[in-house]
Amino acid sequence: MNRSVLIVVLVLATFFFYSSALDNGFTNWDDPKYLTQNKRVQVLSFESIADLFTRTKIGYHHYIPLTLLSFAIENHFFGLDPKIFILNNILLHCVNVLLVLWFVFLLLKRFDIAFMTAALFAVHPVHVESVAWIVERKDVLYTLFYLGSIISFIYSAKREQKKNSFYSLSLLLFLFSLFSKPAAVTLPIVLLLIDLYFHGDIYVFDWKKMAGALFNKIPFFILSGIFVFIAFGQQKPGLFDIYSRLEHIMIGSYGFMFYVVKLIMPSGLSCFYPVPAKINNSLPILFSIAPAVLIAAVFSLAFVFRKKRELLFGLLFYCVTISLVTFFGASTALASDRYTYVPSIGVFLIASYLVCHLVSHESIKNMAVRLSLKFLISCFFVVLAIMTFDRCKIWENGITLWSDVISKYDNVIEAYVNRGNEYGRNKEYDLALEDYKKALELEPSNLTALTSRGYLFYLMGFYDRAIDDYTKAISAYPQYVPAYLNRSLAYERIGEFRGAVDDLMKARMIDPNVSIERLNDLKKIK
Repeated sequence: MNRSVLIVVLVLATFFFYSSALDNGFTNWDDPKYLTQNKRVQVLSFESIADLFTRTKIGYHHYIPLTLLSFAIENHFFGLDPKIFILNNILLHCVNVLLVLWFVFLLLKRFDIAFMTAALFAVHPVHVESVAWIVERKDVLYTLFYLGSIISFIYSAKREQKKNSFYSLSLLLFLFSLFSKPAAVTLPIVLLLIDLYFHGDIYVFDWKKMAGALFNKIPFFILSGIFVFIAFGQQKPGLFDIYSRLEHIMIGSYGFMFYVVKLIMPSGLSCFYPVPAKINNSLPILFSIAPAVLIAAVFSLAFVFRKKRELLFGLLFYCVTISLVTFFGASTALASDRYTYVPSIGVFLIASYLVCHLVSHESIKNMAVRLSLKFLISCFFVVLAIMTFDRCKIWENGITLWSDVISKYDNVIEAYVNRGNEYGRNKEYDLALEDYKKALELEPSNLTALTSRGYLFYLMGFYDRAIDDYTKAISAYPQYVPAYLNRSLAYERIGEFRGAVDDLMKARMIDPNVSIERLNDLKKIK
């Protein structure tokens, strides 16, 4: 079949298998924080755009001005219509599929391997989270510029004509990628890998070559350093961080390999993978040995792939791009599907290279066997595509999303709380209370469950019960400002103005940004 036809079919198939997401709405997982309740994307003006790019410390938001700007533009022209946001995510994913094909073809000069890599990237269900989840616009947008920067850099390295133009374009696209999501900071190292792939030998250290390779990456490393500094400046001490630094390494090492398993066998996908509970204050044995297993596996594969630069590049690409989120991420979960969006390219490149060589004329002379293998591979792609089509529906709303998590992990407190919040928003109070009850059975002093149930009691008019829950939350976490603020509201409702003022004053002692206007109004009443 003609290459152009194959590419068109791939893009159309990608759009079709993600089209089931177009009927979805917003979820209650970060959509309010970044979009539906984010005043910074509700207006579009020179002042608002300048604010997006100049303010870096904005509470719990990451510094993602270009992503937020894309939301502001959509909201300005179409309003808060989830279909528009999801449609644009799908279209961006389709463009990324083409960029993956282009990138791998530039590396290997093999259309069959590039096409299979792009096809895996296109329809693999592990990417549903990055595409169907509206606020993960971060992933599809930063990847577009990330891959565009890599492709431009390759052209700058391989072409004498317009060399500087391609280099400048690569640097500009990298900046856009950083503005979309800080995860792009890995790109300078990937560019070094590309230099090694085309011009060097990773096993032969040449100071002259290394110096030359590093010199034209200096602007990229400077930009990365700036955005790393911004990212660290946004981090806050975690209330829920119960793991030591060594345990974080164990969890990261396990997650590093966990992602590979999910990319090869994408069963049991979930938007939340909990870290197993500690036994005798220790993580399970698999986590304890994970760092050693990971090191052994990476070095063994590097040795096996040492004479196949394509395979070695795929391995190192995965290692570089996944390490950032596994070892330096701030998530409380074991893993997140969205973190595989870019790293998966390395795994898919390795798989495609091996499969294409397996079914080649040189490897298998018998045509019947070769055709049978191709049929099985086609079936595998069909299964992946169907899984993607079905998984998109999980993201319909907060209830479907968290019900899916609970069906796979019935001990995830966050899932019960978030589903309870969605039930509460829909005024299904009995179902919400059941979920909060289940969450508190799992952990009686859980902060989010107590404050969420307290707020529901407040909405139902049970102010004393709301105060009880907020008081328990404050007893468990005395520095938690929202509990003081909400308890203040409940005190005000029952006429306990002194208690309301005291809570507001305590909240301001912890966080000076708490509004003083309401405090002054209450003091007048008191």
